[in-house]
Amino acid sequence: MIGNSEYKVSPLKNPVNDSRDMANSLREYGFSVIERNNLTVKQIGSTLREFRSKLTPGSVALVFYAGHGIQIKGENYLPAVDADIVSEEDVPNQSLSTRQIMDVLADAKSRMNLVFLDACRDNPFARSFRSSSRGLGRESAPSGTLISFATRPGSTAADGDGRNGLYTSVLLQQIKNSDHQPIEQILKRLVTGVKTASKGQQEPWMEGSIEGDFCFGMCNAGTAMNSPQNSPANLTNTQTNTQTNTQTNTMAASIYQPKLPNERQSFKDCKDCPEMLQIPAGIFQMGDRGSPLSYSSAPTDRHALPQHGVSVSSFLMGKYEVTQEQWQAVMGNLPSKTQISALPVENISWDESQEFVKKLSQKTGKRYRLPTEAEWEYAARGGNENDYPFGPSQNEFGQYAWFKGNSDNKSHPVGEKLPNNFGLYDIFGNVWEWTQDCWNPNYVRAPTDGSAWTTGDCSRRGMRGGSWYSIQPDLNASGRNWDATSVKFPGFGIRVARDN
Repeated sequence: MIGNSEYKVSPLKNPVNDSRDMANSLREYGFSVIERNNLTVKQIGSTLREFRSKLTPGSVALVFYAGHGIQIKGENYLPAVDADIVSEEDVPNQSLSTRQIMDVLADAKSRMNLVFLDACRDNPFARSFRSSSRGLGRESAPSGTLISFATRPGSTAADGDGRNGLYTSVLLQQIKNSDHQPIEQILKRLVTGVKTASKGQQEPWMEGSIEGDFCFGMCNAGTAMNSPQNSPANLTNTQTNTQTNTQTNTMAASIYQPKLPNERQSFKDCKDCPEMLQIPAGIFQMGDRGSPLSYSSAPTDRHALPQHGVSVSSFLMGKYEVTQEQWQAVMGNLPSKTQISALPVENISWDESQEFVKKLSQKTGKRYRLPTEAEWEYAARGGNENDYPFGPSQNEFGQYAWFKGNSDNKSHPVGEKLPNNFGLYDIFGNVWEWTQDCWNPNYVRAPTDGSAWTTGDCSRRGMRGGSWYSIQPDLNASGRNWDATSVKFPGFGIRVARDN
C-alpha cells in the first residue's frame, strides 16, 4: 500500500487514508500487506524489491495506488512526494512507473494480478509541461492481470469530500459487501456505484484479462460453477490517450493467503503423535483445471471431472506425512523397506492405514482418520484455485516436492522442502497418500459437503499427491490415483486427519 498525500506541489487530502483503509480491509481477508505512505524517491527501489520478494508462484497479487500520477509519451508515472519536477524530463527519475510494477508482476508467476489505480486527479505540474491533457493513458497488462482505473482515459477523478476518494470509498464498500462474489462482479458494481455517486461525471475503467475465479474470502460454490475456471474474464477497454496526464498516489501490494486459525500453530495429542494443523472451513471448486493428469487413458477420460463446488468444514490435518517413527510407536512394527525414523512410512496398504488410525484414536481419545479426497484437495490447494499452487516449472516444484526429477529414486525425510500456504509439508511428492474414499472413475454424483465417498468400488481406495517416483504432471492438486485396499508398495504412505 502506498498512499501519497504530502506532495511539495499540490498536496492531497485523502490518499494516505485510502491506503490505510484498503490495507486494513485486505488484512481482514488474509492478505499479507506491504504498506508505504508518502513514498519518497529513495524508497521506490526498496519497496519494489520487498514486494517482489513476497510474491510466490500461484499467489494472487494485488496493487492499490492513490495519489498524483503523470502520463508522458504513453507511459504512466506515479511521482514521489519529494519529487522536484520542473519539466517532463524530471519525471522518470523521481517517480515510480507503472511499467516497473507490471514488470514485477509479470516475473512473479502469480496466478492472478489485480491492480487498482485511484490516480487520475489534475496534473499539478501541467504549467511546466509541453502538454497538459487530463487523465491516465492505457496500460499494457501482463497475462493474468486486471487493471481498474478510477476513471476513463482523458478524465479526472474526485479526491472526495469525506475520508476517502470517491473511487476508493466505493471500492471499500464493494469489498466489504462482496458476499464471496467473483472479482468481476465487484468491479461491475464499482463502476455503477461511482457513476451514480458522481452523477455520471466519473466512470471507472478496466483493462486486461484474467482466468479463473477470485473472491475476497472463498468463492461460493454456486457462484464458482456459474463462472467456470477455464472461461477467461476479459474486461478490456480500448480507448487510447498518449498525452501527458496526472493522478493520485497510493499503491497496495498484497499477496492473497486465507486467514488461518491459530496462526498456523501446530500441536500433538501425545509425544509420538503426528503434528497437526487446523485447516479452515471454505468453499472451493474441486476437479481438474485442464492440467495433464496421469492415470488417465485419454483427455476425455480424466478422473477429476466434472468440476463441482464443495463446502469443507474446518478439520485438522497432519503437518507432515506420518513418519516411520510415529508408525512404529503406534503399531509396534515397521513395514518400510528403507528404515529411517524421519522418513515417511511407506509400503503400507489402505487396510493397514485403517488399523493405524484406529489405534491412534484409542491412544489419544480423539477421532483420527484418513482425509477425504475433498479435504485433501482443498488442503493441498492452500487457498489457491489453480492445479499447480507452486507454478508449473520443474525448478519451482523442486522447492516444494520430491519427485522423479530430483528424488534420486527414494523418499526423503519429511519437512525438508517448503510448505504450502496452509503450512503443510510434502503435500506433493515423497509418498502417495491414501484417502478414505471408495474409488469412482469420475465425479458424477460426488459428495459436495467434503465427506468421504462411501459408494462405488470400495475394494479400491483413492490416493493423492504423487510420490518420489512420480513424473511432474502427477504433482497437482486434482490428480488422482487408486489401488486395491490390500496392496502395499514402496511409495504408498499416509497423512492423517482428525475431527475438531
